[in-house]
Amino acid sequence: MTRTLPISQPFDLALSLEMGQAFRWQRIGDEEVRNRDWGDPPERWRKGGSGWYSGVLERYLVHARQTDDGIEYRVGDSEGERHDIDLDRRLHAYFRLDDDIEAIYGDLRQDPVVAEAIERYPGLRLLRQERWECLASYLCSKRNSIRSTKRNVEDIAKLSSRRVSLGSDQRFLFPRAQVLTSQRKDTLLSLNLGLDRVPNIVLMAQTIVRDPLMLDRMGDPLAPGPDIVRLLDGYPGIGPKIANCVALMSLDKLDAFPVDRWVLRALARYDISAMEPGLAEKVASLSDLTGFQQYRVADWARSRFGPYAGYAGQYLFHWVEPHKELASHKGSCPVCGPSGSPSPDPLP
Repeated sequence: MTRTLPISQPFDLALSLEMGQAFRWQRIGDEEVRNRDWGDPPERWRKGGSGWYSGVLERYLVHARQTDDGIEYRVGDSEGERHDIDLDRRLHAYFRLDDDIEAIYGDLRQDPVVAEAIERYPGLRLLRQERWECLASYLCSKRNSIRSTKRNVEDIAKLSSRRVSLGSDQRFLFPRAQVLTSQRKDTLLSLNLGLDRVPNIVLMAQTIVRDPLMLDRMGDPLAPGPDIVRLLDGYPGIGPKIANCVALMSLDKLDAFPVDRWVLRALARYDISAMEPGLAEKVASLSDLTGFQQYRVADWARSRFGPYAGYAGQYLFHWVEPHKELASHKGSCPVCGPSGSPSPDPLP
């Protein structure tokens, strides 16, 4: 049995699930998708197609696809497929359908670059993710590919031993923080997460166990986004980029502005002379930024894009990121310029 969540506003399921925000969605029937192909779904999974996605949302396994009317979905749990579970409200919140997206678009379209990105990718939405899972997942993402991060997150989920199924599809719920703190060290190390990810994730799990409401307090609407980003950045292994991602994608801080190399590629095409001396040159040259410089870029972004800087950043990321394949395979790209370097002509 399937249900349909009606949607009467701009929305694109494939774009929203595949842009790299969340790591637990898979295409059903295309589970071995290559890392390069994630973010560029075949026609079957694009808007108006028939392709299904599989994802774990808190206690449920969800299969979803987009139709002309909205999102068609079915639900499974530890007992298999459930016909009595209505997840309309949960999916409505997850896809941020409570955002006034037309007002957000109206605000962001004042910037010509973001306006072009919205025109090219209408319906790209931020996802409102479960807070602990989002934090742990992004700790896995540091200096990691999307494909490897997805694999790491799935391996961590197996530690919960809480299996959910829907037809032949079987997945695991993401473990609570208490579960991770109770694991033997050799069990955690056997996950092969690499770098210092295991100790950092365990440290955050211990912090959550000691203070279960910590992330909820950070998600308080009255808590300023920049302050929350700095609080998160105070924990080992997080840093400004991950802190901004978690604040944006799970704590409702829509002015959070993660800075990575693809966002820098977009910003390098702006007139960024208003940035402080030396910073504009580093951005334009696509040099690695220090944590302090990332904060300064985020400050500039909030002054330029306003309270929805996070939405602007995600549109800029998706506007530039796919073009790396054009530059790689064809030698040039209308956005990136020859050999993948940004166009030298600044945008207003």
